[in-house]
This record gives sequence, structure tokens and C-alpha cells, in this order.
Amino acid sequence: MKKIRLIVFVMIVAFAVMGAGYAAWTDVTEINGTITTGWLDVIFENPISTDPGDTPEWMQLINVGSTEATIARSEKKTLEIEITNGYPGYESQVTFDIKNNSTIPVKVKDVAIQRYYDSELDVDLSEISDLIGKEMAVGETIKNIAISNYVTEDAKQETNYSYAVTITFQQWNID
Repeated sequence: MKKIRLIVFVMIVAFAVMGAGYAAWTDVTEINGTITTGWLDVIFENPISTDPGDTPEWMQLINVGSTEATIARSEKKTLEIEITNGYPGYESQVTFDIKNNSTIPVKVKDVAIQRYYDSELDVDLSEISDLIGKEMAVGETIKNIAISNYVTEDAKQETNYSYAVTITFQQWNID
């Protein structure tokens, strides 16, 4: 019986020594990381109409139409254009800038126009459409982008024509 006790005692001491040895050779390493993502923020700036309605008095009998361009809402994501007193053959142009306020480069994905009319007004968005796929660096501004407007023979009397343009952007490295 003494031998069994001695063997049990020796085993307990052996396991204790092995445990101490294992603990002496164990270490824990932690890795902590922080990821901060960027954001997309591209805005319209500086809309200018070639015919804002401030016609000199001597031309007011001839040039009665006007085109107003405004940036809608506080986030500056939509450009609204309104033609007042337009007539068949009336033409105007609006220029504007787009600025990349994002923290990452962006790419033009799509251009959309929300029309409030049918065939009464031709809108030439070709200069904007040519931007699809163009990359913009952080802080970059593309200046003097033009939209041309032409009131057609289908125009109705006593009607103002308006539309909104929205440009969709995405991060530069996505196809």
C-alpha cells in the first residue's frame, strides 16, 4: 500500500512539474487592428446659364426666354434646370463643375436625366455622357461641363420646361 501511495505521490509531483514546465513555455500574443473606411462625396458646383434672364432692356422684346440652373438640396447631388418663356427655336446652355470631396478616388458610373416633358425639349448630355468611366482623384474638380437645351417645334404655349440631372459615382477600382 505504501508503494501505491509512493507511486501516486511521485505521479502527482511529476504532473505538477510538467504543468509548471508547460506554463513556463506558454505565451499569448494578441493582434489588434483598426480599419477606417473612406466615403464618397461628389457634388455639383457653379451652375451657370448662358441665358439667366438678365437680358438688356433693348433686347427684351426679342429675347424673352430664360434658363435657370440650380443645385438641388443641401447635399448638392442633383442639378435642376428650368426653361421659362421658351419658344420653338430657343436655345440655351448650362455649364457646371463636379468636385470629388471623397476620401478615395471615384469613377463616373452613370448619368441620369429626369424629364418632365416628352418631345418639346431636346437636351444634349453628350459632354456628360463622355465622362462615364472617367476617374477623378481626391479633391479633383472637372470644370465647365456643358448641357445644351433646344426647344422644339412641339413646344406648348405657356409652359415652363424643367428637368433634373444626376450623376452616379462609384469607387475607382470597381468595374
